[in-house]
Amino acid sequence: MSKEDIAAAKDEVNNVFVHRDLYGYITDIVEYTRFRSGVVLGASTRSCIALLKSAKARTALNNQSYVLPDDIKAVAVPVLAHRLVLQPSLNIKRDSAANIIKNIINEVKFPTEDFDKYKL
Repeated sequence: MSKEDIAAAKDEVNNVFVHRDLYGYITDIVEYTRFRSGVVLGASTRSCIALLKSAKARTALNNQSYVLPDDIKAVAVPVLAHRLVLQPSLNIKRDSAANIIKNIINEVKFPTEDFDKYKL
């Protein structure tokens, strides 16, 4: 890729629209990691930023112009699971952090099912 290609891809991701309600959804997901049984240290504030950027990148790769809750859900495990510090007894199980994130995703309600609301 050329510098121009990278700049164009970056601009495309930056131009993806995110409805304000989805910022709260991302924050709620990350917040839930902090009060989970077996989690010593939950995801940080920077995790919110990483989750947002990853969702926007996924959206752009799917030729969409706006983020949907499913875009956030799709990237949550790879973005957040490795950021959790678990109790030693849970660290033995390789997929414990991934399962914790999956469970959180199932618990946190997204703002609305009216997907037209998320469009610019």
